[in-house]
Amino acid sequence: MKEKNKLFKSELSKITGLKASTIKYYAEIGILPFEQESTGDNRVFDRTIAVKRIKEIVKLKEKRFTIDEIKEKLQ
Repeated sequence: MKEKNKLFKSELSKITGLKASTIKYYAEIGILPFEQESTGDNRVFDRTIAVKRIKEIVKLKEKRFTIDEIKEKLQ
């Protein structure tokens, strides 16, 4: 059973408006932390941390930062 503050990629996608594939990509390149991988391709994210991080990523993308620059800023 999943904890209340935990979200799967699809749930995070609905909350943030980002495509699930984008969330997966951000997790794979290390700019969106996830807590664990469950069965298959489904990662589990901490709701508070993930939503905050996605807001940061979106703001930086709006300012025309590249993914590499975003990755560097968020380290």
